[in-house]
Formats: sequence, C-alpha cells, structure tokens
Amino acid sequence: MNKRYNLIPYETIVPAVNGSMDAITAVLTHYSGYINTLSRRVMYDRSGTPHIYIDEFLKLRIQNKLIQKIGNFRI
Repeated sequence: MNKRYNLIPYETIVPAVNGSMDAITAVLTHYSGYINTLSRRVMYDRSGTPHIYIDEFLKLRIQNKLIQKIGNFRI
C-alpha cells in the first residue's frame, strides 16, 4: 500500500471490478470515513442548538453510486 497517499492496492481493485464482494467491501471500508463526512447533516432542536448526524439514506445512496462506479471502472 502506498504510504504517502494511502491508496487502495491494485490487488484489491481488480477483484472489485470483477465483482468480488470481499473486494467491494474492502473498497467501501476504505472510503467509509469520507462517505460519513459527505453524509453529515445538521439538525436543530427546539432551542436552536445544532446537532450533527449522519443521514443514513444519503450514505446508502453514496455507497450505491460507488458500487456502480466500481463496476464501470476500466483497468
């Protein structure tokens, strides 16, 4: 694994493109922190205090888009 950029290894990308569920899970795990960051929303309570939460529906949509793009990826 590339220490400088923390890239996904080629040995994981190829099986993911070929449809291996273990490899796709590894890619989703690699990007889980970024997906959680993109899925954050702010909710305000009655007193106006903001609370940050993860929108699970949006998170699933992002994960599904990533899985679709993995399938379309050309090596």
